[in-house]
Amino acid sequence: MSNQALAQLPLHIADSWQRCRGMGMDSGFNPQPNAVSRHQVRDLLERDHLLAHVAAEELRTLGQAVADTEHLVILADDRGHIVSTAGAPAAYGPVLRHARSGVDCSETRFGTNAAGTALAAGLAVYVSRQQHFFNVLHHRDCLAVPIFRPCGTLIGVLDVSCETR
Repeated sequence: MSNQALAQLPLHIADSWQRCRGMGMDSGFNPQPNAVSRHQVRDLLERDHLLAHVAAEELRTLGQAVADTEHLVILADDRGHIVSTAGAPAAYGPVLRHARSGVDCSETRFGTNAAGTALAAGLAVYVSRQQHFFNVLHHRDCLAVPIFRPCGTLIGVLDVSCETR
């Protein structure tokens, strides 16, 4: 995307693209989910027990709301690692079918995406198709909102994503 095209994007999306470029990412790259062992998932769930507990009801409610759609609800921690998901697995496309506990959905792994960008910016983010940094994600729409502790510390993000090929 040219600098002129970036100027047409919402500021938080353009900033994310700049961060991705600053990390040396190539928009033609096909990012893959990180491998996650059972040990890593156990450690993640222990670390993020409070987040999972606090968000469980909202995750369940949103999961029911999207049950008959092709959407996936993702709860990720402050580092961008997926804690849990809800939705209808049969409908997931080529990217979302790999969303499971421990997978890193941060900008450092998947470039501009709602969950990663919401974590980086600390605000609600909608990322539509061509706004994703990586070309292979241009079929996805996603919306994420950060989750804060009462003291203001960012502890995670709640994301709703859909692959719309």
